[in-house]
Amino acid sequence: MDYQDLLKQHKLRVTPQRLSLLELIEEYQHIDIDTLFENIKILFPTISLSTLYKNINAMVDNGLLTELKITGMKSKYEITKANHFHAICKKCGKIEELSFDVANVKNNLEKRTNYHITHTTMNFLGICLECRE
Repeated sequence: MDYQDLLKQHKLRVTPQRLSLLELIEEYQHIDIDTLFENIKILFPTISLSTLYKNINAMVDNGLLTELKITGMKSKYEITKANHFHAICKKCGKIEELSFDVANVKNNLEKRTNYHITHTTMNFLGICLECRE
């Protein structure tokens, strides 16, 4: 993935810190702020938590990153992709991406509510196979 181009497409300045943040987020797929901070400090020892939040928030605000809010867990961040959903294990925190067509649900909700739905988020919480065994 060309992170420089991705930043430019989202009208964000290309900096070494932002490039490294995107590499880490892509590597982990879904990463919380604490893990991100631990890893980025190795590369940039003087970076502060407030600077990290500032960069993450700028990327979320510009649509480059998506914040995945999970009940009872810390938010995770991912590089924005095509509309998808998540299955999340309540025991180990594993996250799997799911893809399915929600067009009928969206259309029905728009008719019932008179909303124009522009974005859909959905999380399925449960216990993964590994934790059940």
